[in-house]
Amino acid sequence: MWNAAELAEHRKDSRVAREYELALPAELNPKQRVALVQHFAQDIADRHGNAVDIAIHAPHRDGDKRNHHAHLLATTRQVTPHGLGGKTVVELSDTDRKKRGLGPAAQEIDAIRQRWAELSNQALKEHGHDARIDHRSLAAQRQEAQGLGDTERAADLNREPTRHLGVSATAMERRGMPTDLGDINRRIAEAAEAGRLERESQAIHRSTLDLGGDLMAALRDRNAAQAAQPGGQLVKDTRRDARQAWAQLRAGGKGAGSAAEAPELIDRRQTEDRFEQERLSREQQEREAREREERERQRQRDRDNGLGR
Repeated sequence: MWNAAELAEHRKDSRVAREYELALPAELNPKQRVALVQHFAQDIADRHGNAVDIAIHAPHRDGDKRNHHAHLLATTRQVTPHGLGGKTVVELSDTDRKKRGLGPAAQEIDAIRQRWAELSNQALKEHGHDARIDHRSLAAQRQEAQGLGDTERAADLNREPTRHLGVSATAMERRGMPTDLGDINRRIAEAAEAGRLERESQAIHRSTLDLGGDLMAALRDRNAAQAAQPGGQLVKDTRRDARQAWAQLRAGGKGAGSAAEAPELIDRRQTEDRFEQERLSREQQEREAREREERERQRQRDRDNGLGR
């Protein structure tokens, strides 16, 4: 087939095939993953009238064990009873697509990505898994969360996407050789972790009761602050302990003014220490990231000098 695909092209810069690289859900078993890939390949063939070749790869023995993936290679020409015919619609220029009443090719690619997400989520649901994938960019997902008032999810999505390493960089990283792309991904991961810790610290702060004054007022203030966070969750243990503490005060005939005698629901000193430890940890991560970046620049300068000689 691929010999025929090459013979069908006459320009030296012709595209013979289009590749689709798919990250397969690790939650599915091998048979389910194969069925999912075959379903998607058939969708592409039906959509464009071309032939699609499938290769499914298991994770590398030294890599992430969840990295099940597939490579689909599709002909850029339609398959006819007489062999390969004209170019598929996804290969046409935007000008030619417009003449046929079609939108830009970018819309076609986005529709294919959306179809993959739909099929993947359908397979996950059918086989009893809660995980779902989203084909959209982080920016698009964040915009949707903001529109729904889900500030917590919007904050979680406010991060830079990682970069695809590719075969060469991945092989170097496995041999213990840092790469520019690998360093970028590590800095992105560190920034994401720092953001997570900051949001967790803020959540703890919102759930902390000020026991220096009226206990019921503190409870009202705490609940009001949490209620102002769309999608936020009350800390169940703290709320339960607060009810028990107030019940003990009522049973003992004491007024709200003696709230200082109630057991501390959250040790404020420990909370402050935790904030300080997280701050120091973030500073240490930033220093290490800067040092790695400087080492990589020095290695690049050394390589350039070596080439110069």
